[in-house]
Amino acid sequence: MGTILDLLGAQFIGGMILLLALVLTDQGVRQFLNMNSDAIVQQNLTQVSDIMEKDFRKMGYAIDEAKRGDIVQVADSSKIRFLAQLNLDFDYYQSLHGNLHKDDIPDTIEYRVEPFHAYTLGDTTIQLYKLTRRVVVSQEGTEEMSVGNIANPAVFRYFDQDRNPTAVLQAIRIVEITLTAYEPEIMLSPEMVMESVNQGDKTFKRNELMRLLRPAYWRQTKLVSKNLKR
Repeated sequence: MGTILDLLGAQFIGGMILLLALVLTDQGVRQFLNMNSDAIVQQNLTQVSDIMEKDFRKMGYAIDEAKRGDIVQVADSSKIRFLAQLNLDFDYYQSLHGNLHKDDIPDTIEYRVEPFHAYTLGDTTIQLYKLTRRVVVSQEGTEEMSVGNIANPAVFRYFDQDRNPTAVLQAIRIVEITLTAYEPEIMLSPEMVMESVNQGDKTFKRNELMRLLRPAYWRQTKLVSKNLKR
């Protein structure tokens, strides 16, 4: 009888150790995957920021002084369009377009933020946005592409020479770019997936959603255009 009890006790203890090991392994895997996903989002957002900074530093480049007031054509929180001479400098777009011809016709760069995809978790919806880049080079055609997905619809803010906010196109000298990214594919804890917990414990659900909605990366840059400060 004692032997049977010893065997049962050993099996119980072994089962508990195995269950604990599985739980710890599951938590470790989820944490690793979440951290890896965040790192990917951060890397992608850095690349988006680098592309935008290169474009914005060309704002007004080689545009005639008489057309200075027309450099910034559209400027709101989710869209900006401006002029620059892109094919005057061979090195600037050569990697994208090949050997460009040279001319003195102003080219156009445009960025716009558009709704992309919505993730629904119970009664909460996470909206992601697509950042689209459109470049029109004279006699070279139009290139439009999505440069990345972000979490904030308001990306651009504008300032005048004295660093005061402005909505006057001719007064814009500084553009502030703010980019935020979420990782909606993050792995939730098993409790979050259980319908009974979702419905019965609102505090727990709120905490889990706050964990999910944390910004994976946030980047803010103020770009002063030397070409606008002539």
